[in-house]
Amino acid sequence: MWKIVRREVRPDSTIEFTSSSVPNQWTDEFKRYFNQTYEKTGKLISSEKTMIDEFTRETVMLWDCVESMQEFMSDPQVWENIVKSNKDYNNFNKIKNDIIFAENVPDISDK
Repeated sequence: MWKIVRREVRPDSTIEFTSSSVPNQWTDEFKRYFNQTYEKTGKLISSEKTMIDEFTRETVMLWDCVESMQEFMSDPQVWENIVKSNKDYNNFNKIKNDIIFAENVPDISDK
């Protein structure tokens, strides 16, 4: 499995974190595409967002392998519906967004 941890830090707690990475903000067409391409295939195992404190949010994504994560990041539909809108929003609101951990991790569910 491939684990990615992304940390977002906002300069002020009154600034909302981006919501374009939340499925209820997506079009029905993109929801279907995302579900069929990444969830139903088992490529994306899980994605969880956690507030660390009032300024910091972390997202942990587990992928079946690094190639699936790379496919996701280079997918034009993902770029348009998630990545670009997140980048634009974060830049405008001065929210720092960094990958703090990216590594192959053992899948203990097979043992």
